[in-house]
Amino acid sequence: MESLSLNLEDEDLTLATESANPAKCLLVYDFDQTITVEHVFHTTVGENDVGALATTYDDDQIIGWFGGAERVQELRQHFQTLKDTGVQLRILSFGFCGIINYCLNVAGLEGIFEEEHIFGQDSEELIEKQGQKHALIEEWMNNMNLERKNVVFVDDDARNISAVNNTMFCLTVYVKERNGMTDKQMKQLEKHMTQRALELQAAVLATET
Repeated sequence: MESLSLNLEDEDLTLATESANPAKCLLVYDFDQTITVEHVFHTTVGENDVGALATTYDDDQIIGWFGGAERVQELRQHFQTLKDTGVQLRILSFGFCGIINYCLNVAGLEGIFEEEHIFGQDSEELIEKQGQKHALIEEWMNNMNLERKNVVFVDDDARNISAVNNTMFCLTVYVKERNGMTDKQMKQLEKHMTQRALELQAAVLATET
């Protein structure tokens, strides 16, 4: 199933001086073939020991999993733009938390995602949901009182995207080619979330006047 269209306009949006409340906007990324271009879990044959991974694969190989140094820089700029806008970023993956965090650090993306916001197959939260990503995202939204249009889920697996689209509780971006988010998709996400942040700020200002 195709993902929901964000229906974004082409006009430029100016970032607000003050970011929106991070608890009001959420962007959830898969890891393999969404943030990375390679399927790290499959490439490493499901390795879950960081020490073993570090001795088997060098830094250049790991950076290559993200598409190389240039794409890593594009990813950092993308993530930082969203954080500056006030969006909370999370990773929801079927990989292992420690491996994901290690790869991010090696690639130069350390500090972008809080460790407590990286969820893998070894996370208690995902285990409790029996590996159902859509169920965990819906729980987050309920707990954080988030509106549908303020939450986007990005994944390369059509089954995960369909599970969300079937209930339509949040927006989705489908990485159909399964070769990492494209520059166009990243810009689309930035524009949508910037617009949402501006609208949230306007609503807050309206209540103060």
